Amino acid sequence: MPPVPAPVPPLSLSSQNFYTPAAAEFILAAYSRIQIKGRQLTPDHLIDARREANLILSDYSNRGVNLWLCGDPDVAIPLGPITAGYPPAGVTQTGLEAFPLPIDTADLLDSYLRTFTPNATGANIGNALSPRLDFLGNPIVSAPYGDVQVAALTSGVLSSTSGSQFINVNWPSHGLSPLYPIFWGTPVWIGGVMLPLFSIVSSVVDSNNVVIMAPARALATSANQGLPPLFATQSGSASIRCYFPGHGLQVGSIFNVGIPTSVGGLTLSGPYTVASVVANPYGQASYEFTFAAGASAASNAAVFENGGQLSVTQQATGQLPTDIFLWPISRNNYSMLPLKDSPGNPTSYWFNRTIVPEVRTWPVGPVMQPGSGPYLGFVGYRMKDPQVLNPGMGQNADIPRRFYQAFVSELCAALAEIWKPSAFAEKKALAMAAWQRASDNDREKVTFSLQPTLDSYTM
Repeated sequence: MPPVPAPVPPLSLSSQNFYTPAAAEFILAAYSRIQIKGRQLTPDHLIDARREANLILSDYSNRGVNLWLCGDPDVAIPLGPITAGYPPAGVTQTGLEAFPLPIDTADLLDSYLRTFTPNATGANIGNALSPRLDFLGNPIVSAPYGDVQVAALTSGVLSSTSGSQFINVNWPSHGLSPLYPIFWGTPVWIGGVMLPLFSIVSSVVDSNNVVIMAPARALATSANQGLPPLFATQSGSASIRCYFPGHGLQVGSIFNVGIPTSVGGLTLSGPYTVASVVANPYGQASYEFTFAAGASAASNAAVFENGGQLSVTQQATGQLPTDIFLWPISRNNYSMLPLKDSPGNPTSYWFNRTIVPEVRTWPVGPVMQPGSGPYLGFVGYRMKDPQVLNPGMGQNADIPRRFYQAFVSELCAALAEIWKPSAFAEKKALAMAAWQRASDNDREKVTFSLQPTLDSYTM
């Protein structure tokens, strides 16, 4: 009988599948390759390493599409008016001509037009609110934007971060998915920014929280807030004061009270013509305007629309959103368009790569009618800039494992130029080879085939 082979001993493995070195280890590795060891490092070495590392990361955006910086599409832009009301009769108001993008947007990739349909029923989220009043019964507002102060709990729904376009929405058990809509039953204000008539979910945080993209960067950090308009009456007067920061309305504009609201013995509902706009004494956008009710108020009162709660509606049950691909055009193509503000369903877009990048659609979007739409959204993949690398506190670098070698090699070359010039040429060549290996592998590996048409050659 043949001899029985000896059993193969089990491998002694680490049981760790993901190597995530701290950023400081990359710096140590880079210096070690030019024979500068850890104990030889001075504060100047670390300052140079941090600066050069971030210059390298910033240059990654110049080398084509980096897949790890793309991720799921999170550019979700409602194409519709962003005002507290609607245009007066005979005045066309179209969708956004230009929409600012987050400042870390390096490139805008595949994009499409998505059509939504609101559900017939909705819900109220957040706390009921009562305004704080002064001794004359007037609402108290805060500088510099004119936020109405509330007497008890805050709304608890929206949170903004100064300088960011992304807003967190707390909606318990929301059941939403990324790129699905949130229709607002009232105008909504948060952190110095007024939200559009509907928003689109950029990402889902958990079962109670989602993130949406605002039409502009927030001017203030505000946690668990979010306000609808406040209506105030004076006994014997038919003039209604409406407090809503950044409303953007002018005398003659139409403001729509979407949810019937009782205040001072009156019930407000439907469209009203703006009679006056009160300037903001703090120098920011106006927060107060007036319109005339159909009768005089019976008392002094101040009430938030919908009691201060935010009215929300989702996509219609049983109806999926539909998508149509949008084609990118250049600045040259955009400049040749004869009617740049022409309303209609967008077919193309121009990504304007300014310091604060923006996207412009063409056509700009059809006129949105209250309650009937159309509700269109621009959805796009974007490539972001890598996050800043800080070697302290165990922070990691914003790169995938397949680029570790390339990053360390390039950092080594940059530091060699400063601290060991004699090794720079060699280290630069090694860095270029490492980058080539990594970039060649950083692609979508899909089957691609070409099939020639040979009909004209057949006999």
